[in-house]
Amino acid sequence: MSQLRPLGRSGLQVSPLAFGGNVFGWTVDEAASFKLLDAWLDAGFNFVDTADVYSAWVPGHTGGESETIIGKWLRQSGKRNRVVLATKVGKPMGEGKVGLAPKYIREAVEASLSACRRTTSTSTSRTTTTPAPRWKKRSAPSTS
Repeated sequence: MSQLRPLGRSGLQVSPLAFGGNVFGWTVDEAASFKLLDAWLDAGFNFVDTADVYSAWVPGHTGGESETIIGKWLRQSGKRNRVVLATKVGKPMGEGKVGLAPKYIREAVEASLSACRRTTSTSTSRTTTTPAPRWKKRSAPSTS
């Protein structure tokens, strides 16, 4: 079992390693992704990483495939309360969708949450157990 540690001043406790979800929907199919995520949690880890761009480099993919698989696993496994999910933004995701401007970061986070909610089943897409942001709004640190 890994020892959890604070994630900055967020109030969240995370494992010392994050499981990179870039392979979900690319080199690892959904069923294997679910097994890997279950094993990760069973080993005492709780930190999972994804990004909006995963796996846009694969022909026929648009990005968000990893987030979609993770979201489906969270809903089906009932383990949402055991996971800290991190995402990244900034890579080009289409016209005007690049960079780290506050407006784009907000849009990208919303898009990531939407991808986590995406499923192929209409009934599960209406669930109320979708991942929600767990951060506190705070002012920028002083530069003086």
